[in-house]
Amino acid sequence: MGQFLGRSNGGTESNDMEVVADSTRATPSRKRRTTSHDEVETRKTKKISKLDTAKYIHKRLFIDGAKSDITIRALGRTWNLHKLYLEQCKFFDSLFRGHWKDSNNSVIQIDIVDPNVTVEGFNMVLESLYHNEIELDLENVPSLIASASMLSLDSVMERCAELCAESLTDERVLDFYMLAEQYGLPDLSEKCFKYLKHNFWRLSNKPAILYTVSHATMAKLMAASDLFVIEGELDLYETIKKWIFLQTVPYVMENKEIRTEMEKYYSSLTDNDKDALCRTFADITCNIRIGHIVSSVKTIGDLRKDPLIPNEIIDQVLADNWFLLLCNEETKELIEVRDEDFHLNAHRLGRILDSTPKCWRWSGFNFGVDLLLNYNDGVITLKRNCLSQWTPYSTNLKFDVLLHYRMIIGNKHGKFLYDSTIRTRSLRIDQNLQHNKGIAVKGSVVAEGVLAY
Repeated sequence: MGQFLGRSNGGTESNDMEVVADSTRATPSRKRRTTSHDEVETRKTKKISKLDTAKYIHKRLFIDGAKSDITIRALGRTWNLHKLYLEQCKFFDSLFRGHWKDSNNSVIQIDIVDPNVTVEGFNMVLESLYHNEIELDLENVPSLIASASMLSLDSVMERCAELCAESLTDERVLDFYMLAEQYGLPDLSEKCFKYLKHNFWRLSNKPAILYTVSHATMAKLMAASDLFVIEGELDLYETIKKWIFLQTVPYVMENKEIRTEMEKYYSSLTDNDKDALCRTFADITCNIRIGHIVSSVKTIGDLRKDPLIPNEIIDQVLADNWFLLLCNEETKELIEVRDEDFHLNAHRLGRILDSTPKCWRWSGFNFGVDLLLNYNDGVITLKRNCLSQWTPYSTNLKFDVLLHYRMIIGNKHGKFLYDSTIRTRSLRIDQNLQHNKGIAVKGSVVAEGVLAY
């Protein structure tokens, strides 16, 4: 007979008693019903033992090396580990499953030549395989990325990249960018390069940072269509001139001293030195829009004295500008400009709006179209300055001028607050166009403006 649980239906039975039928007993036994007081007492005396399996595995298997079936030797240290855990890495998984010389060896010697891989970083990456955790800080990130890259442990690389992206500063961005480029972290590389482009106008004023920009990075920056520039192309040229000086003369000084020493250096170069310098940095200087610099006798003279731009190129640019001037004066129809041509040829201009109201012009030839800008109460007005204020070369009184422009407003950290994208307007001298986002545009040449707060 089986057990069953029943309750007496008679009125004479106490509510605190129940009858239990037990096949092993001759007569039913009586059991007192458990009360809430008894449950409290039971909870007080009951002990629950919680086993931390992750800590146990980490301690016994990784630290103590218990029941190890593989030994790893690298960087002068030995790890007694387990193939089952190491197979989480593509490196070891391929090693153990492939037909390699060391595939069946119980001792694996790894020769590491990457200087970024340290014992601490390599140990932390191996350790993460045993308890799925890794302690990240900005000091050990380079070694962790290098170690994880060598072992093809993508999860650790992704976590490190996320930390770097969240911690970008002027002092760190170049180091993080080089790490991303070296170890194949495209998302981090893109964020770092974007930071460099949009903050170059600030970074270029810090010699210690400018000095550390690599040749390849500078060439890529100069070719970027959305590089933030303050003032104009001439200022960008002066920055490149200073950067080349810092690369050639390996020391960093204060800005005031750099200017003096830089002029001494360039004036002391022989013809052979100038030719060598010009060839070495041609991939960078070729992205300087010389046509926007040769707008006065002084700047043309300064360019001819410098060794960075050959005189033959300056002569050709002057001839091209003269031909464009004739075309602009004689062509009646309005010509559309493709986006790619805009990015290659637009005037790169910028201004720091440190106070309001503010009125300024970006001086230059501009084919006789003088641009006058005014900022007040959150509204930017751009107009052709034809009669109100005299300035050299402001002589173009054509009734219609086709303006191709892009206006970007950013904060001091390079974050976009507003981007008009590329716009084209056929403007008359007295025409007033209302721009969206509350920005008004009046009359005016191909220009790309950046305003920084």
